[in-house]
Amino acid sequence: MIVGLAGCGASKGTTAAPSGARFSKAEVLQRGDAICVRSQRQGRRNKPPASLNNPSAGQLKRIGAFLQRAAAAGSNTLAKLRALGPPKTDREGFDIAISTGQQFAADEAAAARAAMSGDLPAYNRALTNLNGSAVATQTATAGFGFKHCGQGR
Repeated sequence: MIVGLAGCGASKGTTAAPSGARFSKAEVLQRGDAICVRSQRQGRRNKPPASLNNPSAGQLKRIGAFLQRAAAAGSNTLAKLRALGPPKTDREGFDIAISTGQQFAADEAAAARAAMSGDLPAYNRALTNLNGSAVATQTATAGFGFKHCGQGR
């Protein structure tokens, strides 16, 4: 799931609701999942250079670069999902899905920084946090109704 939200990135043609208007929940789910499917296809090109668990010191910088790319894609995704705006109903579910995604992106960026610095103990702590936020993101996005966003497919 490490790249689960990063699997929700670029989207051509999926736009935000017109100013002041809000989409129905079904429309937000449909548009959001379309964003995520397209990004997941793009994200498949960003492969981890090694196992993220127990890497050697020599693998850390390559893992860091991988995580940086994944975090950038995830942040791009979050921006696109936020641009959809909350649906007319279930704003709370939308906000929870977005906030857990933001925590996931922050944890992914922290793991990338630790890996790039070569600090294995800090990387391992960051990876533990990242795995925890991955579970929270999966739970929140599925609870809101997304089938692809945050699911790591």
